[in-house]
Amino acid sequence: MVRNPLKKMFQAWVCPGGGCDCAASEPVRVAAVKDIAADKSYCAAIGGRKISIVRSGDRFFALDNACTHLGGPLCKGVVKDGIVVCPWHGSEFKAETGEAISGPAKKAVSTVELEVRGDDLYAPPQNSRPAVKPQAIALVFHPEFDRERPFRYEPFVKEVVEGLKFPFKLHGVLSAMLIAQDDDELDFDLGGIHATEVDLKKMTALMDALNAKWGTSVTYCLYHSSQFPGDMLLNVRGFQATSTVANDIKF
Repeated sequence: MVRNPLKKMFQAWVCPGGGCDCAASEPVRVAAVKDIAADKSYCAAIGGRKISIVRSGDRFFALDNACTHLGGPLCKGVVKDGIVVCPWHGSEFKAETGEAISGPAKKAVSTVELEVRGDDLYAPPQNSRPAVKPQAIALVFHPEFDRERPFRYEPFVKEVVEGLKFPFKLHGVLSAMLIAQDDDELDFDLGGIHATEVDLKKMTALMDALNAKWGTSVTYCLYHSSQFPGDMLLNVRGFQATSTVANDIKF
């Protein structure tokens, strides 16, 4: 039999010491049954894929951990009658199907099949799961301006977008991708950036200028995305927007 030395070298690099099987097909243990409570989700992982495990009676379900709104950690959320609630903005998902049924999230989360084996839960290996990439959205506008909910008024949104086209100290002008829109907020994927004090001062000046011109109370926060690993998200928000959790970085 002819062996491929390059494949062997690659496996030795990604699986140092033989600690993983790149062609694994056997189910993987992800949690003990006794650790899954009925009123809150449980954080687990299959390889590099983070999942949220939910208990509903004697049944167990697993969903991708990242909320489809802004990537909030579902495994930190509460569970009500088979519904997992995102701790960031309150989006609700059916544990069994991943369907989004309430809140700002509109898209379902992917699910993972679980198998109970004695006292433990097992899931299929996830070696070939494709990376998730952010997608730009089509904007929706209202014809009238509301200073308390300005993010669907086209002239205001254009000023936000144009105002963000300043040169970041380390990266130049960013290709900020608008990935979510609400009456109370806009969300941009900034890619894998580092923001300096100079950049933050420019963002703050932009918010101050918008507020002075439009009579709004707009602010912003930056945080690392759990839905799009390696990317920084920018959330531009009004005073009516739902409060973010403590691990958001606020300015």
